[in-house]
Amino acid sequence: MAEKYGTIPKKFTKAWWEYFWMYYKWHTIAVAAVVLAISFTVYQNLTAEKFDTVLTYAGSNYYSEDVVTRLRQTLSPLCDDLDENGKKALDFSQYQLSEEASDPEYAYAISTKLMLSIAEDEAYIYIMDKDIAEGYIGEDASSCAFAPLKDWLTADISGKKTYSAHGLDYGIELSDCKLFNDIGADFSKQYLFIRYYPRKDRIKQQLEGYKSAIALANKILTQ
Repeated sequence: MAEKYGTIPKKFTKAWWEYFWMYYKWHTIAVAAVVLAISFTVYQNLTAEKFDTVLTYAGSNYYSEDVVTRLRQTLSPLCDDLDENGKKALDFSQYQLSEEASDPEYAYAISTKLMLSIAEDEAYIYIMDKDIAEGYIGEDASSCAFAPLKDWLTADISGKKTYSAHGLDYGIELSDCKLFNDIGADFSKQYLFIRYYPRKDRIKQQLEGYKSAIALANKILTQ
C-alpha cells in the first residue's frame, strides 16, 4: 500500500496540486529526469550520422579535423552503400598511442578501446604504426588479429614494403600511397591492415562489412 501524507485533497483541485508538489516533488523530478535521459538517447540514436565503413588509425600521429574531413570526403565515394540509404559515408576513428605518452592511465584507456574495437566493433580496415601492430600479431597465424594479404589483396603492390609475421604478409606500407599523399594525409611508415575474417556466428551484415573493407583497401592502393 502506498504511503500517504496527511489528508489528501480532492484530486486536481488547487489544494491537491499543492499537496502533490509538496510530497511528490522529488519523485516527479526523478521520473522526469529518467524520461528526459531516455528520450535524449533515443533522439541521438535516431539522428546520429550512419556510416557504411570505419577506417581506424592507431599510432603516434594525430590527424587534425581538417585532414579527417578530407579523408572522409575522399574515401566516402569509394565505399559501398551497406545500409542502402542512398548515401555512402566513411568515418575515420583515431587512437593516438606512443611509448612516450605522459599519462599512463590515458594510454591504457586508449589501448583498451582499441583492443575492444578489434575484438568486437564492425570496423575491419586499419592503419597502424608497426610498433602498435606488433601487439596484435599473436603467437601464430591462428591468433593474429589481421587477415593475411593472400586472403584479400587484389591490388598490385610490387615494390611496396610489407609487414610480415608467422611466414605470412599482413600489412602494406603506405609511404608512397598516392591517394593519401594527394590530400595531405601523411601515413608514411604506417601499414594498412584488414582485420581477421568474421567469426562463424557473425551476422550477414558484418560479413558484408568485411568484404566492403577489403574492396576499399584495394581501391586505396590503386587510386
